[in-house]
Amino acid sequence: MSENHPGKRPPAAPPAESPDQRARRRVLGDRLRDYYDAVAREPVPDEFESLLNNLAQSAGARGKSGGEGSGQ
Repeated sequence: MSENHPGKRPPAAPPAESPDQRARRRVLGDRLRDYYDAVAREPVPDEFESLLNNLAQSAGARGKSGGEGSGQ
């Protein structure tokens, strides 16, 4: 569904990166991935887990009762 629009230019290509910029981007990406992985491995706090369990039970109870507001 691509249409040509007179007077509109296609988006400009990003400027080429220098080897230093690529190296910095790679190091930053590696560090962010390591940080994300470390956070993802942390246990879920008890209070948050309790809230999730309460929400799941509440949603289950509403589903069983044929609850109003089922979105349909």
